[in-house]
Amino acid sequence: MVVSGFVIVWGIRSKVFQVEQVGMLAMAVGAGLLSLGQTLVMLSEPVTWTRGGGTLILWALVSFALARYFELSSEIRSSRRALQRLEGR
Repeated sequence: MVVSGFVIVWGIRSKVFQVEQVGMLAMAVGAGLLSLGQTLVMLSEPVTWTRGGGTLILWALVSFALARYFELSSEIRSSRRALQRLEGR
């Protein structure tokens, strides 16, 4: 997930939506796997406030990363349409 964070920052700084989108997808997958693991631990062990809160935060991170991933998809489509209009196609 750390590497995906660097990819996201690189995509933001270079203003390349596709790079940021790949980083967000990697972040969503990584956080999703961590969330799933924590959820499975909560089913087998007694739930504590720390474990429950951490799991909720991880699921919130997954939700944010997926929402940003799909938002970037629409931004990529919009920028492609704008480029086509500028080129006169």
